[in-house]
Amino acid sequence: MSKKRGLVLMVSLGLIDQGLKILLKDSDRVLIKGVLALHGTRNTGAAFSLLSDYPQLLTLLSVLLFAVLLFVNLRHERGIKSLCLWVAAGGALGNLIDRIFRGYVLDYIELLFMRFAIFNFADCLIVSGLLCYALLTLFQREEKA
Repeated sequence: MSKKRGLVLMVSLGLIDQGLKILLKDSDRVLIKGVLALHGTRNTGAAFSLLSDYPQLLTLLSVLLFAVLLFVNLRHERGIKSLCLWVAAGGALGNLIDRIFRGYVLDYIELLFMRFAIFNFADCLIVSGLLCYALLTLFQREEKA
């Protein structure tokens, strides 16, 4: 994937995330009984509310994660691995915008069939992008010189 297309994808995913947050910030409804609900909530921490007492540190760590994703992708990666990192960077951008302008991340997806943290579209992008990247890295064949 070209750098230009990657940047467009990242920004587009970040904007989609922000649009969903605007639409769902006040949601409080069950979509599928016993399975899925939309429940807008403020998360001042990271995953599972980690570091919620240290918002400035968390914002700094978010900026660093975003910068690392951009650096690695712009300097080193190509192909499908690059796509994975652009997807993760789009999610990181969406949550970083929240931290900077809201002081918290808006989460809204609640799984009712298990006890799990409420999360958002950006979280899904980060997890799926990094998981895809890790699996590709782990199972990638070594190229012969």
